[in-house]
Parts: sequence; C-alpha cells; structure tokens
Amino acid sequence: MPNETPQERFMRLYRPVQERVERFALHLTRHRQDARELVAQTLATAYEGMAGMRDEAAFLSYLFTIARRTWYHQRRRQQREVATAPEDLTVLFDDVDPSLRTEVRLIYEAMERLPDEQREALILFEVMGFPIHDIARMQESTVSAVKVRLHRARQSVRASIREVPNV
Repeated sequence: MPNETPQERFMRLYRPVQERVERFALHLTRHRQDARELVAQTLATAYEGMAGMRDEAAFLSYLFTIARRTWYHQRRRQQREVATAPEDLTVLFDDVDPSLRTEVRLIYEAMERLPDEQREALILFEVMGFPIHDIARMQESTVSAVKVRLHRARQSVRASIREVPNV
C-alpha cells in the first residue's frame, strides 16, 4: 500500500499471523509470561528491521526466525531451563476435541523431552504447517538435517507414548 505509514504496514502484516506467533513463542518458551516477553522483543526487532524487508509473503517466517534467534540467545545467556506450568499448556489445547485432550497432552509432554531443535522442527512442521525448506531456513540448517530431526522427533514421541499404559 503506497500511502501506508511504517506502523500501518507492520500491523497489516502482523494481525493475520498474531495468534501463530504467540503460539510459537509459547511452544518455544513453555511459559506464558516468557512467551509474552519473547513476542514483545520479536515485534520490536521485526519493526526495526521492516524497512529492509521486501517480501511481505515471508513475514511470518521472518517473525519466527527472529523469535527463535532471540529465544536461543536468551537461553544461552541465562543458562537456565524453563519448566512448563500446567496452566500454560491449556492454551495449546483450546482447539482440541475434549475427548482427545489426554492423548494430545501426552504428545506435548513427550515433545517437551525432545532436544530443542527436534522439538522446534516438529512443532513448525506438524503444528504450524511450515514446509521443510522454510523450517531449514528458520533453523539455519539444511533440508536433510530438518528431515533427520523430524524423523528422530517422531520416533522419540512414539516411544514415549508406547510407554504409557492404556494409550
């Protein structure tokens, strides 16, 4: 839009993807307050870099990449592991059929035990619906490495679920 202010352009691009960005931040941080802070930092960084962004179709990928880099930078700097509060996980189950919530909770619990890059790849592919080549770009990796991460993540999740009786 030729007469848009930078703020209007940013909000036009952000509104349709807001929920996905917030959900991705919650998947990364596993804690509601940390997710809110990560989204705020991501948006500030993205807004500052908007002038250089040419491909509006890649805006969601742009935000996810910023969120991912910001989160991992914070984790390395702080050297801490964030525990998931049970009330924070309920947000992830809002759209799930109540009869399937137990199974979905088991899957998410199994996913939490995955290494960060495997969990992230699995969430981006299976939950968020990103194609593998986009995930490779976001993770600054190769398509082959993402495929390996997905394969190993699925194997680990399956093995964890098999260990639970009556599932």
